[in-house]
Amino acid sequence: MLNLRGRGRQLQMLSDELDHEISHIAQRATAMEQRGAMLIGAAGIAGALRLGDHVNALTVVALVLTFAAAVAGLVVMFPRKGPLLNVRVARHGALRMHPLAARYHLDDTKLEILEADQQWLNMRGRITRGGFILLALSIAVGLAGTIAAVPPDLLIPTPGATPTPP
Repeated sequence: MLNLRGRGRQLQMLSDELDHEISHIAQRATAMEQRGAMLIGAAGIAGALRLGDHVNALTVVALVLTFAAAVAGLVVMFPRKGPLLNVRVARHGALRMHPLAARYHLDDTKLEILEADQQWLNMRGRITRGGFILLALSIAVGLAGTIAAVPPDLLIPTPGATPTPP
């Protein structure tokens, strides 16, 4: 058993820092959810704009990329699945322990949850970046599809042709 006598101040300091980190992770998670919502909205707009285009293979590829970006945004909105702090069980266990041991075990449980939240948040960041990359690719491919659908004589005038006044 870990000897915690005389370590109350250190445990309090570490507990305060842990609570600060938990608060910081909650703020980051909220920001990540907002990015996911923006990604879904931007993908929806890009997809809607693509539907008005002349349909060709590039337009279909752009729509698939847009859909994949929207799915990435949706996945980012999901919370982490895993254990949460069961306050009832923690209270019951804490009442049987010395106060310093109770604090130590409670902080240890909170730390495990924090580490899992950080891991999921990092994964959500990678998914979000991937979603925005897919969205950018869909815009580029969609633009190429739009240009490919324009008749060549509109892009490059034929030599010797003079524009006729309206």
